[in-house]
Amino acid sequence: MIIGVTGYIGAGKTDFANFLEREYGFSSGSFGGVVRDEAQRRSLPMDRASLQRLGYELKKERGQTELAQRIIGTLNLSGRYNYVINGFRSKWDVLPFDKLQNFTLVGINASFGVRCERVLLRRAPGDPETREQFKDADYRDRGILKGDFYQNSDECLKLAKFKINNDGSILYFN
Repeated sequence: MIIGVTGYIGAGKTDFANFLEREYGFSSGSFGGVVRDEAQRRSLPMDRASLQRLGYELKKERGQTELAQRIIGTLNLSGRYNYVINGFRSKWDVLPFDKLQNFTLVGINASFGVRCERVLLRRAPGDPETREQFKDADYRDRGILKGDFYQNSDECLKLAKFKINNDGSILYFN
């Protein structure tokens, strides 16, 4: 089984993936991990905007499905393993996985205010530090703010087979 996880910044994607790892023994991977590895190899900055720019450039240079293909190349697809892959951000990330057996995309969302508060409290490296910075990051993630680089989590959430509203302190299933 392969579960893909998509959603907006601060929605709880990583917590959900960690839950599947911890409670059910899933192996994990992430689109962000692939980009961070490439940034480290190139000695590039690790802030959110720089990583998004690099991901966008990799897709532009090597094809829209580049990041997905890198992840798929690391999976043992014999059917004996369960994987959770975090951070799907566009339909191009989803399309190669849709061709695999036993793939399901799960969308996780929460309201803007809840997500903003979570991100500002967690203070992870590269995270926005103000509400305005969070809004810009959110709009870039969702494909609303289209500058030199952007993602499209709005489009990706529409492709999810299951959606989870994570506005509370536990996961609520729709």
